[in-house]
Amino acid sequence: MIPQANAAAYEETHCATIGWAAGYLPQRMTEGYQSLLAKRAEEFASLRENPSSEPGSKYDSHPPTAERIALLEAAPAVPVPPGDERPATDLLRDATALLDAVLATGFTAEASSKKNLDWASLVDVGVRDSNQAEALRILRSRSLENLLDLLDAGCLEDIADPTAPPEAQGRAKRELYRPQVHSRLSIVLHA
Repeated sequence: MIPQANAAAYEETHCATIGWAAGYLPQRMTEGYQSLLAKRAEEFASLRENPSSEPGSKYDSHPPTAERIALLEAAPAVPVPPGDERPATDLLRDATALLDAVLATGFTAEASSKKNLDWASLVDVGVRDSNQAEALRILRSRSLENLLDLLDAGCLEDIADPTAPPEAQGRAKRELYRPQVHSRLSIVLHA
C-alpha cells in the first residue's frame, strides 16, 4: 500500500496508517514525520558518529554503510555558493500542504474515504481499535468470564494462541504457555 523509501519514511507512513482500520488518517502527515525525526535525533546522531561496520552480503540492495560513506568522502568537494542558507522548503509555496499531498499519494484510493484526526487522537484510536480487534480474536466468541474460568481451572492451552503451540509436554508445556496466556489476557483486559 505504501512505498518504503527509507526506514524513517516507512516508520512515518506506518504510523500514519495506525488508524486505517478504524477509518482514520492524520490531518497533517508532515507533523508526524517531524515528530519522528525529533524523537530519533539522538539515534541518528549516534549513527553518524558510529556508522555500521557490518560487512555486506551479495543479496544486499546497497553496498555496506561504511563503503557508501567512504565513497561519499572520497568524492570531490562541490563548492557551495555563499549566502543563502535557507531550507529548500522555503522555495515552495505552502510547503507543508504540498508535502502532505505528496505523502498522501502513497495511499490507495480508499484513503479519500478516511476521516482526519490530529496525531495524538489518531494514535489513541488506532491502538484502541487494534487492541479491540486482537481481543475479539483471542476471545473467539467466549466471554472474559469464560477465559477467567479457564484460567482458574488451569486450562492454559485453551487460552493460549492455538497457532503457536510449544514444543513440549506436561509441566514444561504449561510453563511455556504462562507468558503467552498472561499477554493474551492482558490484551483482553486492556481492550
